[in-house]
Amino acid sequence: MTLISFVVPAYKVQGYLRQCLDSILDQSFRDIEVIAIDDCSPDSTGEILAEYAA
Repeated sequence: MTLISFVVPAYKVQGYLRQCLDSILDQSFRDIEVIAIDDCSPDSTGEILAEYAA
């Protein structure tokens, strides 16, 4: 089966990052990987990404 990669650049997006990640993870297609990149965002973006990575 084909693997789909979602690349999510993240900088100052704490307000809608959860919605973005939940939308990706709620897809019916299950062969996915999520690559999220935090560019040292000053808000809690990194903490949210760490929460989802756990």
